[in-house]
Amino acid sequence: GLTASYRFKGTSDFNVESPYGTEKTADFTSEYFAVGAQYVWRRAIDLGIGLQVRFEKQAAEPTDRFFETISVNQVRPWLSATAGHTFKTTGSTKPFVALSLALPLTSESKPAPNPPNTESKANDEQLVKSLAPDFEIALQVGLRF
Repeated sequence: GLTASYRFKGTSDFNVESPYGTEKTADFTSEYFAVGAQYVWRRAIDLGIGLQVRFEKQAAEPTDRFFETISVNQVRPWLSATAGHTFKTTGSTKPFVALSLALPLTSESKPAPNPPNTESKANDEQLVKSLAPDFEIALQVGLRF
């Protein structure tokens, strides 16, 4: 069947290690909208495998206001597997619950460090893209039509 999902914005600390210790330098945020297709084998336990296209947005929002926010968008294919249960009902819509594991089929590598006393917007954007999730485990609750 066809799938669609949205992950609300999540925030985590972006910490940098230096000779003076580890310090928080930014808030890292990530969210996405996804569309895809999934095949589900319905037995005692529903087992599914699917492919999604995720439209992701990541951002590093510095705690020091002298630096600007770095925001990037990327589109990546993801492979997903699910195990769950669909509840029997008399209508055409059926509630379900499932545990899902998803892995991206592409990823961005961390950039080489900038030379001293230089800035590179491309490197900064590549760094934020490289921090995008590299796996996802989720509990899904929804309706099948």
